[in-house]
Amino acid sequence: MSKSESEKAAEKAEQDRQYAMQQTAREQKTPPPPPPPQQS
Repeated sequence: MSKSESEKAAEKAEQDRQYAMQQTAREQKTPPPPPPPQQS
């Protein structure tokens, strides 16, 4: 099963967002907010 380009892009965007939140949380020394539920 192959994923569409939009699905790949959405996954990468989510990964980038998670990584950015982790970096920000590490700098602020505070836990990151929970990610919003995924609606497709």
